[in-house]
Amino acid sequence: MVNYHDGHIRSRRAAIGYIIDPARQRQGIAIEAVSAMLDFCFDELGLHRVQAFIEPDNTASRGLVEKLGFSCEGLLRDNLRVNDAWCNDMLYALLATDRHSQA
Repeated sequence: MVNYHDGHIRSRRAAIGYIIDPARQRQGIAIEAVSAMLDFCFDELGLHRVQAFIEPDNTASRGLVEKLGFSCEGLLRDNLRVNDAWCNDMLYALLATDRHSQA
């Protein structure tokens, strides 16, 4: 599953999220699905910025967005509350201008 959320029309930005069935991981499905979502976000919705918030220990997810051209913008301390604990996130972003320069 891949989705976009937390969109801001005036700022032309949104965040993306994805969940891949563990039995289907490491088969190239995630990169294909997230890439298609990025095409939709930039080409159809006209977004300027797409963000991804990733748990710092999730190296597979960080590697995925880096492969797609996202840049790490830093650590967001206590950005997410899970049950009774605060958790950190890494903020990654891809700009439309970054994407055009990769082509």
